[in-house]
Amino acid sequence: SFNTVPTELIVHIFSFIPTRVLLRTVALVCKTFGEILKSDWYWKTRHSPYGNHFPVEFEGVSQWQLACAQSEILTAACSRDPTENSCTMKGPTGAVDCVLLLDPDLHGTNAVIAAGARDGNIYLWRRRRREETPGRSMRSFTGSVLSEHTGRVWSLASDPTSTSLLCSGGWDNKVLLWDVAAGQRVENIGTHKFAVLSLLFPESHVLMTGCFDKQIREFDLRTPISHTSTLTGHKGPVLCLGSTGYYVFSASDDKTVCMWDRRTQKRLQKVTHKSIVTWLHYDHGVLTVTEGGRPTGNVNIYSFTGGHLDFLQAFNPGHSKPLTCISHNLAMIATSSQDGLVNLRSWNLADKPLLSLNNHKGNSISRIHWNGSTLVAGGGDMTVSLWTPKSASL
Repeated sequence: SFNTVPTELIVHIFSFIPTRVLLRTVALVCKTFGEILKSDWYWKTRHSPYGNHFPVEFEGVSQWQLACAQSEILTAACSRDPTENSCTMKGPTGAVDCVLLLDPDLHGTNAVIAAGARDGNIYLWRRRRREETPGRSMRSFTGSVLSEHTGRVWSLASDPTSTSLLCSGGWDNKVLLWDVAAGQRVENIGTHKFAVLSLLFPESHVLMTGCFDKQIREFDLRTPISHTSTLTGHKGPVLCLGSTGYYVFSASDDKTVCMWDRRTQKRLQKVTHKSIVTWLHYDHGVLTVTEGGRPTGNVNIYSFTGGHLDFLQAFNPGHSKPLTCISHNLAMIATSSQDGLVNLRSWNLADKPLLSLNNHKGNSISRIHWNGSTLVAGGGDMTVSLWTPKSASL
């Protein structure tokens, strides 16, 4: 009986088994295994070799489990040849300015990759099932094009509860809603007189837009679609949006990051940076912000607790040209730049990145999107690259 086996020995045996196998299979073997794998202390112990450098405390067992899975998958992948986990998709006839990974799992199969380009089109690639396509060539993807914008497609967002609803905004002042599964537009959201630079779904059926006119607008997408509120206060175009749900973060050309309360429609906090804020990303209680200064800018890290942003630290991500985008998860930070590289580093912020991806051959990278353990990037070479660790499944 496993009841007579010392817990220390069981934990030692578990250390040789990948997290995804422990959660999917081993936890179901017996009550003893299940209790160990539901405990905080086990996952804290298992994660200790990677160092708990995440800026805020993990909340609950599920975050510790996810942190272990991502750390194991990404650390192993960063030690391999980048080409083993990379592929490139072609099709756009203009530079790619925004990318999005819809409906991903941790290994990136069956996901939809969306890219908005300066030719006014939205390009979609659907990844086939792994058993159908053992390789990682272009044959692993099927593509389609959505064509109703008349200017650059600058921003994309997806509803968190719908795997097929995609929203796009661009320099033609349009905000369009698409049914990705059907490959057709379902709605045109009007009222915008200036370029739409950023989009956000803070919750299901609620859309927020950041525009060149320095304003942030909120829409209720339930029929009939209605414009519910407008946030004003920035002195420059709104370049990026992030959210915790009730709280919204906005980055602007005026060198500031603002935090808003959607319920009261008031600005709660404003943080001024040394240069233009090119992008921000919020996830798991941490806000990361990129400065686009020349020759390079810093990444600023903030914690969000008790309805307040607190500055933690800044670091130089090691690029040779201005930063363009940032994305993070519980294990690592990814930064992109006009130098054509995507740098991946762990949260201990070591001087040297664990991996530098050069899938765009030195051409400027406009946007990256990291979802699960899969990273997608779009750049000035009119291509979209996908980096997916081979063993990335949970």
